[in-house]
Amino acid sequence: MGFAGAERADVHVARSFGRTVCWQRRRRFQRARQWRIPRALLSNWFSRALLSQSPRHRRLRSGALAFWYLKLRYQLLPFLYTTLEEAHRNGTPLFRPLMLNYQDDPNTYNLDDEFMVGDDLLAAPIVKPDVTQRLVYLPKGVWYDYWTNEKYSGGTMVRVDAPLETVPMFVRGGAIIPTAPAMNYVGEKPFDPIIFAIYPDERGSAATALYEDDGLSPAYEDGAFRRTSVSVRRTTNGYVMKVSAPAGSYNPGARKFTFVIKPVASLSAVTMMDDGTARSFIIRYTKRTL
Repeated sequence: MGFAGAERADVHVARSFGRTVCWQRRRRFQRARQWRIPRALLSNWFSRALLSQSPRHRRLRSGALAFWYLKLRYQLLPFLYTTLEEAHRNGTPLFRPLMLNYQDDPNTYNLDDEFMVGDDLLAAPIVKPDVTQRLVYLPKGVWYDYWTNEKYSGGTMVRVDAPLETVPMFVRGGAIIPTAPAMNYVGEKPFDPIIFAIYPDERGSAATALYEDDGLSPAYEDGAFRRTSVSVRRTTNGYVMKVSAPAGSYNPGARKFTFVIKPVASLSAVTMMDDGTARSFIIRYTKRTL
């Protein structure tokens, strides 16, 4: 649909499961839900009017997994909103076949079971209820498993585990994914803190530009937006992080920024500078993540 000028599109997964055995119905519900979590539109259309569409009316495990993925979707809202603004501004679709981002890689031309969310997130959903592993093609470059932070070299197929509670997702090396605390609906509470998950490329660099506005009015057309550029680069002494002064007049109010570098092999010291002045801050270092 992106090639036809639709910057946003969704998949229609409505169907009657008929005489399908119970475990297959539950697994199909989960796999269909996973497929749609990072997409722009999200609704439950299953079995026509035969069943309630609320996750709380599903079996215990099915409902818990559905709520867990809904929570993930709300955590990804800053990333999705930033990517949607890019789609609105330049027409690049939010969800893309890999060949759109990697036009010089013939291995992406016939892939029909993977897709990119913007430039940075690769999703490889499971489309059959009884499958718990699959091959995923990763284009050239560095990639990180979204769930485990395991680092991969691209340009090849990798086999990944995909139990029922997991949909394979990978982050492009060089990306910074902005996320927020989970919430029950958009606008329930401010995005505070905004968490920048940093995935360095081969050179140890990464960058993003977080976009924000009021989410309600066309005031952004008159400059009432905020675009905050964040970049990281590796030096001989460690990592240097830069947060540029935001562009635009929109003021979301005071909030915290949290930066997470994935993965970090070791640490000797961490210093935060503000215009040449050292500032106090809090760090946590667990499981090779800063």
